[in-house]
Amino acid sequence: RARAIEEGREVIARLECTRCHVVDELAEAGRSEHCVGCHVFLDGIAWSGCNTALEAIAQNLPIVTLEGSLMRARHAQAHLRMMEVTETIASSRDEYVDIAAHLACDPKWRLEIGGLYAPNKHKLYRDPAPTRALEELLASLVTSGARCASQGGLAPA
Repeated sequence: RARAIEEGREVIARLECTRCHVVDELAEAGRSEHCVGCHVFLDGIAWSGCNTALEAIAQNLPIVTLEGSLMRARHAQAHLRMMEVTETIASSRDEYVDIAAHLACDPKWRLEIGGLYAPNKHKLYRDPAPTRALEELLASLVTSGARCASQGGLAPA
């Protein structure tokens, strides 16, 4: 994680960007406010910002993300895929930089991408599938006669 933060700072320095900032940690209460003044959310390459990405989506702030091999690097891309807004999911570091630069320099495209979030947020925030899956699991446990751990069943491993 520290390495990813340092890499982000190095990229910003290399691009001589004075309007880009790498934020190490944000208190939960500060995530929303931090996104307000931003044009683009650059998701961490090695460690995706799940909660911060959700805050960015809530404000229609375009997210640039690079799909990683580990779950911790896949949160933001999973959110975008659920909303079917995949234009800013990079497949390489070079593409990540290209997408970020395009969003930074093209306000029309930036607004277009952010505009795709609003009509598709329900796919992320209101997806009934997880609730239905939990209902089915609980119903199957009840009908199979499963007992809770305090009754000598389903004890944790």
